Amino acid sequence: MTIRDDFTVKENAPRLLLLAFPFPPARAIGGVRCANLAKYLSRLGWQVTVVTIHPDLLADPDPTMTDMEAWFREADVMRVWTGHGLRMFLGGYLVERWWERWSVVRKAASAWVRWTGMDRGIGWIRPVMKACAHLRPGDVDIVMASGSPFASFEAAGRLGLRLRARVVLDYRDLWNMAPHHSHPLPTRIRKREQKLVNQAAHVLAVSGPMAQCLAHAFGHAEKISVITNGFDSETFRAVVPRHFDQPTVVYAGTFYPPLRVIDPVLEAIGLVNQDGLADGRQLRLLYLGPHGEAVRKAAEACAVMRWVDICGRVPRSDVYAAMKGAVAVAVITSVNRTASPEVDSILTGKLFEAMVCGAPVLLVAPEGSEAARVVTETRAGQSFVGADIEHMAAWLQQRIVGDSEAPVPDVQAYAWPEIARRVDRLLREDA
Repeated sequence: MTIRDDFTVKENAPRLLLLAFPFPPARAIGGVRCANLAKYLSRLGWQVTVVTIHPDLLADPDPTMTDMEAWFREADVMRVWTGHGLRMFLGGYLVERWWERWSVVRKAASAWVRWTGMDRGIGWIRPVMKACAHLRPGDVDIVMASGSPFASFEAAGRLGLRLRARVVLDYRDLWNMAPHHSHPLPTRIRKREQKLVNQAAHVLAVSGPMAQCLAHAFGHAEKISVITNGFDSETFRAVVPRHFDQPTVVYAGTFYPPLRVIDPVLEAIGLVNQDGLADGRQLRLLYLGPHGEAVRKAAEACAVMRWVDICGRVPRSDVYAAMKGAVAVAVITSVNRTASPEVDSILTGKLFEAMVCGAPVLLVAPEGSEAARVVTETRAGQSFVGADIEHMAAWLQQRIVGDSEAPVPDVQAYAWPEIARRVDRLLREDA
């Protein structure tokens, strides 16, 4: 454990301990939410301490964020680094010890997670408790944990009891009800989630449908509030748009087959190029992320590989530059026309990065989903169901040739300073 010693104590400020498993320089999109919560709550007068994994343990950190100490100083945020046990459960997210790299250990760990439904971040609970052992009752007013992984909720529950502090659970994703589970989690895990929700003073959800799912499953609707993801305009201010020789759609991120796949966007690009553009240009797709092989196979199946460029993981600044230079930024929640409330609740942080970059958003999402509502209300782009390839292609053609004036987006409600003010009011209600 290491603690900054150059932190300016804010007299009479409410004190927030934020357990943030994903945090810069980690590439995970969840780290963006955690960093902005810490940064903007500090500006609103909170004394914020972030508990997160030491950057040296990250297997693939963002190379453009090498000086996190400078970030914490500028944000006026305290930090506590932790270690992590049982890293083999995390699929390469952290640097693994030599014995964890054995294939037999990896296979056994993966099978154990599938069989037990255990949270992959379980190895973080003990390091968090150890790193916070110096804290005493009265040192902290609120312990907030952001999940997933949901081991952070367990750690927050334990710390809240020991420190006699209020606990706030921040749901970036659903836990037991997550739509990407291959099979239902064991009843004991659902009971554990119920106990943690019962204990919490507040529960935050990133969307209205997610809040409704939680209230239906666990009750306590009165303490469940919607705090969406958002964008930080300060991050985008210095980004220079990337120049593309051909009009390009950008997709950055991961996939969760069969719900979240790239096929509809590829088919729309193929249809645009089949009809041809008047000036002889061709529409292309640039994919940035870890699932290049899946994109390659899908592009070959759709016979559009000649119009697809695949990159691996790149610094977040490069992603933003590509987004700013794109003819459209693709975001996909589900390719199905209709979906369960759990799928409808998905409101990924990538959507808000796309909304603020300047290029229109090409959203593939179920009818009536929360993501579709946000894109429509903000005029940030257009939402399509996965089967609506022809309308998707026609919309892309309009964006390329510019024969229709795009509406001016109204996204200010999703700026992090505004979101942080809502969180600030909520946390101070019974402080």
